[in-house]
Amino acid sequence: MRRRGIVGVLAVAALVAAAVPAGAKAKPSAADKVLLRAGVVTAADVPAGWLTGSQADTSADEFKGFGVCRAVYRAVFNARATVPYQLSKAFSPAGADNGITIVDDTVLAFPTVARADTFVAAFQAASGGPCVQAVLAKALKGDGHAVVVPLAVAPVGDTTVGYEAMITSNGPGLTGPSVGDIVVLRVGRVVAYVSTLNAAATALPEGPAIVAAVATRLRQAGA
Repeated sequence: MRRRGIVGVLAVAALVAAAVPAGAKAKPSAADKVLLRAGVVTAADVPAGWLTGSQADTSADEFKGFGVCRAVYRAVFNARATVPYQLSKAFSPAGADNGITIVDDTVLAFPTVARADTFVAAFQAASGGPCVQAVLAKALKGDGHAVVVPLAVAPVGDTTVGYEAMITSNGPGLTGPSVGDIVVLRVGRVVAYVSTLNAAATALPEGPAIVAAVATRLRQAGA
C-alpha cells in the first residue's frame, strides 16, 4: 500500500474532487478569502525544518460502492460543488519518513452556520467511523489492516469530531505501524478538516496543537 493512498483516504480533498465537474468550484467572496487563509495549516503550525509539498486534489473513486459512506459522500460532494474551499500545503519532516508522516487540511467557507453544522453532522453520524474503516480496508488491498476508533478531541471549535486509524501495512512505501488522525472542526460558518499521518505506533504529537492553532486563527478572523 503506497502512503499516498492512505493519505487520500484521510483527507477530505480526496473524497469527491473527481466527482465535481471542472469549473464547478464556487468563487469565494472577499470575506470568504480571509477565512480560508486563516483556516489552512501553515509552516508556522508544524515543527521548524519540515518540508512543504502540494496536497493533491484527487479522486473519490475509493468511496464508490460503500453504502456506509453515503452520508459523508453526499455532504462533501454538495459542499465541494457549491462552497468555496482551499487546500493547505502538505507538510512532512525531512528524513527517512519524509512523505509518510504528513499534515494537511482542507477549509470550507459555508454561507451559514446551519449549513456548516449539517456538513459536520455527516461525520458525527454513526456511519462516520465505519466509512473510514471500510475505505481504509479496501485501500490497504490485503497488505495490512486498519482499526478506526473515535478520537477524543479538545473542544477548541464550536463543533469537533475526530477519528483515529491505527494502521499496520506491509506494502511498498509504508511498512510497519502508523497512526492517522482526522479532525473535522467547525468555527462559526467555517469547517476545517485536518488530517495527520504519523509513521509510528502513536499519533502525531503536534496534532492537537495544530488543530488548536487553526481554531484560534479562525476565531480571530471572525468566522
